[in-house]
Amino acid sequence: MNIRPYGWMPLLLLAITVIPSALRAQLKLGENPASINKSSILELESSSQGLLLSRVADTTLSTLAAAPDGTIVYYTPLNSILVRKEGYWRPMTDAVTGWLQGGNTLPALATFGTVNNLALPFVTNNLERMRITADGRVGIGTASPTTVMHIRTGQPDDSGLKLENLTASSAITPNAAALGIDGDGKVVKTNKVVYYSGGAGANGATGGSAAVEEVTKVWVADVPNTSSGEQTINFPANISFANVLSIQVTAKGGTDVGNAPIAVVTGNTNGSVTVRVMESADINTPQFALEPHTDTNTRLYIRVEGN
Repeated sequence: MNIRPYGWMPLLLLAITVIPSALRAQLKLGENPASINKSSILELESSSQGLLLSRVADTTLSTLAAAPDGTIVYYTPLNSILVRKEGYWRPMTDAVTGWLQGGNTLPALATFGTVNNLALPFVTNNLERMRITADGRVGIGTASPTTVMHIRTGQPDDSGLKLENLTASSAITPNAAALGIDGDGKVVKTNKVVYYSGGAGANGATGGSAAVEEVTKVWVADVPNTSSGEQTINFPANISFANVLSIQVTAKGGTDVGNAPIAVVTGNTNGSVTVRVMESADINTPQFALEPHTDTNTRLYIRVEGN
């Protein structure tokens, strides 16, 4: 006997009204209708047909938005079976294609996340801890990140970021820039906290390791004295001062220990400083209190501050 599509429904309703309540606790559709598994309320059996689920394109419809947990539909935008769980529609993935507790063995590169315009929250203890928004921003402690990486601890004076292997004794990276925090709490590159350390050499030509100093730029170098006792020392090309605020020069060393050198700044620009080195005059020439210090073994130690 052939029955048109859905033609069995009147028969089913008739059977329900006729069969005693004790016998209508279970329902079998398909082949072998007289044989039904005792543990099932509804059983389908067929060697050539399957179960066709309802096809829906929008799970926010009023009839589906409040569906009870356990409801199953076929979601056409994702070509996927969804099951209602804990008030949300979730993909019903199997052990082959799903992400498993304990990890997966993948035959090739695979992706994890959403394929539609929805964020990806991460929860522990049933509380959201991190979220990747649909536009790719990562929020830790916040569901509304305002930059590519946004960390919110909710604790005063605690940024939530710790660099484990960087300590006070860690080596300084040469030519590294300093970092600061702007008014919105963002980490930014800044040139307001820079310490320039020049190396030994004539005219302070070498130098350039960076460390942290406060507010001003500081350049430190030592250079040898000249045979004339006077020289102009140019700052290295990588040192830039808009304004020179302070210059300190000290002369030490030398072989003429009887005449202590005295260093005096006689002029400067934003790119150089002129220094004259003097010593006490010979006691036999009292008309001269000071004279040029010409010992080239003497070294000049210079510190320039500016911005």
